[in-house]
Amino acid sequence: MPILCRSAYLLAALVMASCAPAPTAQVERAVMTTPTRTVPASLFFTLRNVSTTPVIVTGVDVEGAGESTMQTTAAHRMPGATATDEPMVMLMPVDSLVVSPGATLHLAPGGYVVLARRMQTVPVAGDTVVFTVRLASGATVRAAARVLTYAELEAALRDPTVPRVDELVVPSIAAGRDVYLSNGCAGCHGPDGHGDGPIASSLMPPPRDFRSNSPFRNGSTVSDIAQTLATGIPNGGQMPLFAHLADAERRALALYVLSLRRPLSEDTTP
Repeated sequence: MPILCRSAYLLAALVMASCAPAPTAQVERAVMTTPTRTVPASLFFTLRNVSTTPVIVTGVDVEGAGESTMQTTAAHRMPGATATDEPMVMLMPVDSLVVSPGATLHLAPGGYVVLARRMQTVPVAGDTVVFTVRLASGATVRAAARVLTYAELEAALRDPTVPRVDELVVPSIAAGRDVYLSNGCAGCHGPDGHGDGPIASSLMPPPRDFRSNSPFRNGSTVSDIAQTLATGIPNGGQMPLFAHLADAERRALALYVLSLRRPLSEDTTP
């Protein structure tokens, strides 16, 4: 290429670069949890507005997912609940998210999340998944999320600038019973976990009798149950999520419900 043409080409490229719109938002600390058979992958990240005007997020597209939806936790009164029954916390879809100028929006358990369903390739811990944040302005922000297990999530999302507060709960059966009784579990599963809570008859499928030794839908280990408590059962179940609990509290609750199982020799449940 002649020198004159090469110079003109470089000048044109510089002009185009200078005319490109300045970024209005940036993604930080993006992670995705591994999905289970019935629970979709959960995408969490921090979105920082680096502009002087509000940023409006209209959607998030996860590569390889058949469907990606933004959702948030909201109190929901279950069918048949009385005025004195505590509402359950469940995931509800949201159409848009607004980030004020200079502010940050944290997608984290207990708040906002992107659920990715029907992944073409099921991601496992250690993988990287690319996603695109769509803005109302027409701009997009592409980023990559590190895939990890749900047990690793709290440490990954913790803001390094915020001093860490030590866990107040040491997972144990006794601590799990306290969590069970103080978080509305008895409303569905009954005070002793027999599936006979005051609103049990209004639910379909009915709440689990924890005395049964039949497998839990998403796995029967402490880690499996703790993850189900964090995500709920959004496909074909009435189980709400308990994302507001710390992982130590969810593990304590898992230990408690597992302690209610009958010895195999006594279990007559088909």
